[in-house]
Amino acid sequence: MVLRKQQSQAMKGSTISLNQLPIGAIGELYIGGIGVARGYLNRPELTAERFLPNPFQTDEEKQQGKNARIYKTGDLVRWLRNGELEYLGRNDFQVKIRGLRIELGEIEAVLSSYQGVNRSVVLAKDHKKQNTGTPSTNYLVGYYVSDNDIDESDLKLFMQIKLPDYMIPNRLMRIDKIPVTINGKLDAKALPDIDFSADESNYCTPRNELEVKLCEIWSDILGIEKVGITDDFFRLGGDSIGSLRIVGRIEMDLDLHVSVKDVFECRTIESFCQNVFKKNCNEKIRKLCDIHCYEQEVSNGEVPLLPIQEWFFMKYSTGMSHWNQAFLIETPILDQDRLEDSLIKLIDYHDAFKLRFKRVGDVKYFQYYDDSVNFPGILPFNHLDVSSLGQSENSVILLRDILTKWQSQFDIEKGPLWAIGYLNGFAEGRAQVWFAMHHLIVDTVSWRIICDDLRRLYDGSSNLGKKGSSYGEWSRCVQSYGTRKSMTEDVYWRNLVRNVCCFNDNLSKHNGASASRLATNATSITLNTRQTCSLLRDCPHAYGSNINGLLLTAFGYALKELTGDRINYVTLEGHGREDIGDDNMDISRTVGWFTTMYPVLLEIDDDLMRSIMNIKALLMQVPNKGIGYGTIIGYKDQDLPRVSFNYRGQFEAASSTRSSNSGKDRRWYLTDGIVGDERAERAFGDDVIAVNGLCMKGQMRFNITSRLTSDRTTQLANSFKSKLEDIIRDRFSAKPPIEIDYSNDFEQPFVLLNADSDNILFILPPGDGGAESYFNNIVPHLSSYKLVIFNNYYYNLKEKNMEKASHSKH
Repeated sequence: MVLRKQQSQAMKGSTISLNQLPIGAIGELYIGGIGVARGYLNRPELTAERFLPNPFQTDEEKQQGKNARIYKTGDLVRWLRNGELEYLGRNDFQVKIRGLRIELGEIEAVLSSYQGVNRSVVLAKDHKKQNTGTPSTNYLVGYYVSDNDIDESDLKLFMQIKLPDYMIPNRLMRIDKIPVTINGKLDAKALPDIDFSADESNYCTPRNELEVKLCEIWSDILGIEKVGITDDFFRLGGDSIGSLRIVGRIEMDLDLHVSVKDVFECRTIESFCQNVFKKNCNEKIRKLCDIHCYEQEVSNGEVPLLPIQEWFFMKYSTGMSHWNQAFLIETPILDQDRLEDSLIKLIDYHDAFKLRFKRVGDVKYFQYYDDSVNFPGILPFNHLDVSSLGQSENSVILLRDILTKWQSQFDIEKGPLWAIGYLNGFAEGRAQVWFAMHHLIVDTVSWRIICDDLRRLYDGSSNLGKKGSSYGEWSRCVQSYGTRKSMTEDVYWRNLVRNVCCFNDNLSKHNGASASRLATNATSITLNTRQTCSLLRDCPHAYGSNINGLLLTAFGYALKELTGDRINYVTLEGHGREDIGDDNMDISRTVGWFTTMYPVLLEIDDDLMRSIMNIKALLMQVPNKGIGYGTIIGYKDQDLPRVSFNYRGQFEAASSTRSSNSGKDRRWYLTDGIVGDERAERAFGDDVIAVNGLCMKGQMRFNITSRLTSDRTTQLANSFKSKLEDIIRDRFSAKPPIEIDYSNDFEQPFVLLNADSDNILFILPPGDGGAESYFNNIVPHLSSYKLVIFNNYYYNLKEKNMEKASHSKH
């Protein structure tokens, strides 16, 4: 809104101290002149508050008795260069919390948008601490009217999707109606006060000396008599100043070093202690607390299924017990007794080996930890001297049959779900440890964990250290992520998958796909060592894309040749161990099936470089690498693309560890070779095309299985390899185009300068407000650029436009 000054009025933009502000600065509007009233009828207090002595009254006006008072409007404005006043909002709806200026109306709008909330109001109130002499602090409280009770935690989770943390009210309270004055305005004084005392019904007492001392500190700082270990610091009235005082008190009273970030992220004493223990596991803390209460306990009981596990039980009603992952660890010749002892310790350490599955009803399953398993008694340990199979062509077939038999007896309900074998008799003093595990309890990241831990145990390590987060903890964390992100990610995913069914139909009908679930064809492609090295090391830098983007671009061209369409879809598999906002969650060394599956659109252009940029942009749009798809959309009602693509990464011998034993190198690393049939023939699934790749021994290999004809399967593989070779060949002549160049388009939010200077990107916000939120959303997607961030974009444009207009007049 733009205002013009009338002749009878004097308008000033001022600070709280009534100092007039310069052009462009934001201040509160005060009105003087003959149009100003004498005051409010029968409201002397409000009159005194709003009608103030005019510090800008001239001597002439004083002699005439005019313009003696100005009216405090509460409106925020700023002068423009053309003499107009730009209205920016209300001052009484803006408050400062934790040093940040907040618009209360934005919070009210989000709170009112929650389903079931009819109306809401948000206020900033003073919290006077009960047992301290410290000054009061501001806090946010939201009042809402609804037909039914709404859980406060659900409301906060919803608001956290829309707003930054500092705009989330400390407390939310349901009321019958919004009180108003006789004039129809909000009667803030009639709203109930918030009780910041701890929740007695859910009070949790401290469990050790450390927690006792922290509860005392919390109580002193917050001014609350009784604080439990599960009480939220900010819910009890805490703020940024209070967090600083807590950090200081902990350092002074306990001589422990923590940060303000710890207080903000670990809002309860229980969570705070866990964080402190993980960072500062020293003798001082051990004396203050029972450290075992912060370590992951041996997992037991029912564990929620991850979305990928739910997908498995929906898709595989037959052959489900033989759906495995098998892998080989290259080793020197090993002592078998010592190996068996190491395996028992390994299996006892990793809880995934104890997982079992139970059927409830016709199709539903749940998983649980079976603590009754006696590992030394049931260890499925096998041994084979491969030299006994001979050197004939049949020896390969015999080895595959033996390893297939070892892993064909799994039972997901009764166990076992894993088998282990020791293979020796190879040339050059080599041996192999063979693992087969049902896919429900393992993924390819787990292979590395098992390989490393088994080597450490065999080499004499007494233990593997403190366990990370359990599979069950992660499962619940993923469920929580889906709840928090459902509102924002649901729209993205549903827009993406709306054409997937049509894509699947065309893929099956027009490409010779077999209707039989058992009729499949398979082939593979391999890049030699030189090609692989160039693709992994040179090409990402040359094209400005990561390896996944390059692989998917090449595969997109192969699909385009197959389907005739430049837009196709694939189901992408990821490792699933993403950062989903819980710093206390550590699954870096947890064995289990964490895989995510989510749809991705591949759009191909005639120009290779532009196609690479298209794929890169499409992948960057995927929210948090697809981890929310299975929880938010799920795999039951929405079909995934019937083309799956999974690149498992590099499995290199270079990561092996050496130690000396009689002068010989002892090497432990994952290797390729014959592992037996990992799946029953009838367990291929619904995919028309399945592509699985990895890099091992310096070579990249992709296995392609499909329901296409043999010729079409081979054609798809050859097209894929040919385009990968094109990418490798053209790497030195490639020049990434400037993806974003809006320097001449003022309707867009970016300006890119110094385009030839190593991809520096200058970012400016789309308007006068919302810059912080805008930057937080966009910056994580621009990791390949050096960023320079500006503010006040449109304000600068207005100045430029006015300068142009001024020059044109002359």
